[in-house]
Amino acid sequence: KQLENQHESLSQALKDLKDWQKYAATPKREELLTELDIKLAEESVDPVKRAEEVKLLRTRWNELGHVETEQEKAQAAQFDEKIELLFVPCRAYFAEQEVQREQAKIAREAVIEEVKALVSTLDNEGIDWREVE
Repeated sequence: KQLENQHESLSQALKDLKDWQKYAATPKREELLTELDIKLAEESVDPVKRAEEVKLLRTRWNELGHVETEQEKAQAAQFDEKIELLFVPCRAYFAEQEVQREQAKIAREAVIEEVKALVSTLDNEGIDWREVE
C-alpha cells in the first residue's frame, strides 16, 4: 500500500514537471522562430558560419522536448520550413565546394598521369645528365 502511494505521488510529480517543461518550452519555441526570422532577413551570409548556426538552432529546438499539441506541431512545421530556408545558401556553397574538389582531383590525376608518361619515356641509363644541366 505504501509503495502504491509513493508510486502515485512520484507519478504526479513527474506529470507536474512535464507540465512545467511544456510551459517553459512554449515561449522558447516562439523565441527561436523569431530568431530564425531575423537570421532569414540577413543579407550578407557566411555559409560556413550559417551552417554552424543552423546546427546550433536545431540542437536548441530539440532540447525543448517532444512536440505533442497541435500548436507545438504547427511551431515545429514552421521551424522546419524556416531552418530549411536558412540552410539554402549553405547547400549551394557546399555543392560548389564539392564541384571544386572534384575538379582539383581530376587535375591532380591528370598531372600524375603526365608524370607517369614522362617517366616511362625516359631511359635513365641512356641520359647524359651533365648535358641536361
